[in-house]
Amino acid sequence: MSNSTYTKTFLNKVKTIKLDPDENESSCINMKKNNGFPKLADIINNKIYTRTFAEGLYTLLNRCGYQGSKEKKAMLKYITNNNHNVDIDPSLKKSFSNWIDGKNIPTNRTSIYKLCFAINASYEDVKWFFEHVCFQNSFYLHAIDEVIYFYCLNNHLDYLKAQELINQINSLESEKNFIDQNYEWYTHDNTKNIPCFKKDSELIDFFKKNIYFYRSTFPYQGAYKKYIELKNNIMIVDKENGKNIDWINNLKVPDKKTPILQKELYNDKHSKSLNNKHLKNSVLTSNEWFLKQCYGMKLEGKKQYVAFLSALPRKKELSDFDNEKSLGNLRNTLILLSFYEFNYNITNENLYLDENDDEDFSLSSIFINETNEMLIECGFQPLTEINPYDLVFICCSRSSYLPLTTFHELIAHLAVM
Repeated sequence: MSNSTYTKTFLNKVKTIKLDPDENESSCINMKKNNGFPKLADIINNKIYTRTFAEGLYTLLNRCGYQGSKEKKAMLKYITNNNHNVDIDPSLKKSFSNWIDGKNIPTNRTSIYKLCFAINASYEDVKWFFEHVCFQNSFYLHAIDEVIYFYCLNNHLDYLKAQELINQINSLESEKNFIDQNYEWYTHDNTKNIPCFKKDSELIDFFKKNIYFYRSTFPYQGAYKKYIELKNNIMIVDKENGKNIDWINNLKVPDKKTPILQKELYNDKHSKSLNNKHLKNSVLTSNEWFLKQCYGMKLEGKKQYVAFLSALPRKKELSDFDNEKSLGNLRNTLILLSFYEFNYNITNENLYLDENDDEDFSLSSIFINETNEMLIECGFQPLTEINPYDLVFICCSRSSYLPLTTFHELIAHLAVM
């Protein structure tokens, strides 16, 4: 099946996904009856409607000139025999072997780039592979190495040249003296000219001006600020320095600045849905409790879950974000927070999705448009239905039932698969 046929088949199946409860039902659990959950679950797992990773890898090899079989030995032989200046050590070769066998999928983006350079993949091939097989951004222009990979692939330069440029740029000195401390560095604005670079000197001049920012958290500054803003809008802040005060019996009437979860607690208190449980400050301000409200349940480690649940952020990642240690899964986290805020806003305003709404003016389109604007501003790719992670939030935002309730029941369904 050709690449275009896969994509058309996938998007046609997306249109058939129905995430609404049966009429006059009070719970969206009945979505299971109309096959909304199984269809979406199949898509998330890449079992029926989308290619497997191994199939995507085989297609990538075909795009680069391979005409052999899907047999592992033949594919590995092609990769090694046609290697274009990439050091394929035993560990990397074993990774390639596991990818072909379908034993695992790559988590190390550098390994993916090495594969693509080894088989002389074009810029278009690499972009396609990341977006349509790995379901990730094709190039993170927040990182020095990936900017250089982008430049080299866009200008038909090999891996050896990329490593030469990486070493040269890493040797540049960071000149901090001229930096305005109030200057805000946004990846989207500062990297927009990179696709136009045709000479090494243009790339090096760019890094001479920006290397200080790339060696700090500045490339992620816009995204990080947005993360903090969204999280503060939603999550209860620990103002008691970890003291275990009784939140439920000390809740005050919310105002406009009150975080969403605190407003929801206040409403739950007066609806008696908390059953007089004494939730303490140390619990309510934790990332673990915050994510439990997002997911409707506690998710454990990632390995035992299907692909979508493994892609959801965990408390360790939020802790890393909070401490600016790592921002690797930030795009997925921003989408989750944007969705939670969207659900609260339409619920608080008593707005509900109508399947007869004009597609351009529906509440779902508001979520998609606002989230896309945020992602682009932060230097990430916008939502796309071809990405299983994005697809879940797009579909749940279109549900005429409460989007977050739909999301919770979907997670509960997938967690036992």
